Amino acid sequence: IAILLHKLAIALVVLGAAIHITMAAVIAEERPALKSMITGSVDFEHAKHHSPKWIEEVVAPKPGAGPTEKEH
Repeated sequence: IAILLHKLAIALVVLGAAIHITMAAVIAEERPALKSMITGSVDFEHAKHHSPKWIEEVVAPKPGAGPTEKEH
């Protein structure tokens, strides 16, 4: 049973990867996602469109990270 489950898991991973790569290659709007799979970086506008909450989290200043009144 373990061998069968292992083969099933591998098949699902390969199928998932194939679907993601195909979608990124075929759908023009998703092409930046294909590039990000290769380079590891994401175009800002693409990320802003698809993951606005993530962009807010990354771009928003952290509390206490800005200059204080005492700093000149």
